[in-house]
Amino acid sequence: MKSFEILSKGFNSDIDITEKIQKLLENSTGSGILKVFSPGSTNALVLMRYESGVIEDFKNILESIASPYKKYKHEITTNDNNGAAHIYSMLLGNYVLLPYKDNELLISDKHRVVLFDFDLKAANRTVLVDF
Repeated sequence: MKSFEILSKGFNSDIDITEKIQKLLENSTGSGILKVFSPGSTNALVLMRYESGVIEDFKNILESIASPYKKYKHEITTNDNNGAAHIYSMLLGNYVLLPYKDNELLISDKHRVVLFDFDLKAANRTVLVDF
């Protein structure tokens, strides 16, 4: 298993990590499914068309499902007002599975692997990659 760190700003930030994943495949051979996982309960990993309109639409949809302005029971029990961040992470998940062959991801050149960080502060996020 390999890993890398990403410095995230938090606050619904989105970070394209496709090139970092691709770099880990540089000397690989064979084919299979790449497992990409980022531990945490306020972040998510998605495969998407990475452009500003989709990002904006996506964040608006998430907010319509779980408003960041609502007071959640999570805040009452932990005194941490990031309840919506936990809900977003649970809805989206924090892993993706990607096909690869030799040293190349088998995804469209229009699609990217994106890490979303919904927490209320900057953080170093770890990304684990297994193939």
